[in-house]
Amino acid sequence: MLFVLIEEIGGVERIPYSKGKETYVSEVLIRFTPGRWNRRDDQPGPYQVSFKEENVLSGPNSLAIDRRGNIYILDTGNCRILKYDSEGKFLRSIVIDAGKGRSATDFCVGKDGDIFVLEPNPEISQYLDYLDIHNSQCGKIPYEIRHYDHQGKYISKACFPFTKEWIKETGIFPGKIYIDNAGNLYLGSHKNVCRIGLQAGKTDLFEPKEIMNGLPFTDDSTTSFYFAGPKSDKSTFVVQKMNQKGEVIVNLSIVKSEDMDDIEFLGEDRDGYIYLLLTRHEWVGAGGYFKELQKVDRNGNQIVIIQNFPLSTFYDATRNLTVDTKGNIYFFSGSKEEARLIKWHKH
Repeated sequence: MLFVLIEEIGGVERIPYSKGKETYVSEVLIRFTPGRWNRRDDQPGPYQVSFKEENVLSGPNSLAIDRRGNIYILDTGNCRILKYDSEGKFLRSIVIDAGKGRSATDFCVGKDGDIFVLEPNPEISQYLDYLDIHNSQCGKIPYEIRHYDHQGKYISKACFPFTKEWIKETGIFPGKIYIDNAGNLYLGSHKNVCRIGLQAGKTDLFEPKEIMNGLPFTDDSTTSFYFAGPKSDKSTFVVQKMNQKGEVIVNLSIVKSEDMDDIEFLGEDRDGYIYLLLTRHEWVGAGGYFKELQKVDRNGNQIVIIQNFPLSTFYDATRNLTVDTKGNIYFFSGSKEEARLIKWHKH
């Protein structure tokens, strides 16, 4: 079913649309009712609902697509990960630890379907000020990484403790987790990461290994790293793809207009097209920030632009937006009454 998504930002209707050499259309792949399907305390409350569990969602916090095209949704409020096939058919509900699942910030899926969930310690995270991390009341900020197999069976957990000083020195705040085809895990942001590994002789403690100036991207054989950000003169965005030796193999420049605030790397499809997310600000009515998705070739030529992804939707598009190997684009949108997983694909 094709549809037109209309968002109202600052009193102005915004309709996401595509333009360029290719035409992309949008489709509602899955519809959800916000709510909790299993309250831990079994007490009546406003979040109790009677819908089938796969149709109920409470605070989706991250979205992932595996190499087979299966879709995974981190349903933070219900302490689980929902798995669907590429057509939106429900496959499995994977329960993550009931004690800490609500604090999960991100997850990743390995090539064999294993799942790694990143969970900050809830007793620590309540003190965190994301805008001023150095004034945190905590000296160390331990994160747990929980490992589940492809069927959702719990395997193990390990802790990654690090200090405010380490964050200040490296500039990395580990809000996201990544994995490559070799099974290496990375913690970081949407700009750069740190490869981590288990300490020698221990199975319950990770330690930092290497700082990578970019995000890991894995095709069927190799792992590369993509960096997207402003040049030193601030007038141009640069997008670089580097091999594991740090050698630049793709180097793109995008002229930065006055309304452009940021650029992020989203993914690369099997044909080598690169997907980028640009943040624009526009002061119309109450004003607002909007996402613009660009599909470009390796020479920087624009193939498709999808405009008007609003930032102020009920679910934050910066986390819940991803691209699969076929070039299909998935993201969450919705309100307090209904959530939708949207698929943009070539017409």
